[in-house]
Amino acid sequence: MFIYSFILVQIFVIAINDVKHRKISNQWSIMNITLFIIMLFIAPESYSLSMNTFFYSLTFLAIGLVGFLLRIMGAGDSKVFSISCNSGDMA
Repeated sequence: MFIYSFILVQIFVIAINDVKHRKISNQWSIMNITLFIIMLFIAPESYSLSMNTFFYSLTFLAIGLVGFLLRIMGAGDSKVFSISCNSGDMA
């Protein structure tokens, strides 16, 4: 449950910063990757380093890339979208 609350707050903060500064910092991506690695050790029953993990992230990255190419969303938006999509084991 912690991770869902964290992602909700994070997306809210990112949205506010995006509206104010029109830029999404790479620190959010680095923080999400770091949190995922920590969660692999803290809760291995819910988080695994499997092909599904990469499949979901790469799928959302591809969707975000298409959105960026069609000028529907910015590059930072697609980056956060792809990293935040996998908040737990979806298998």
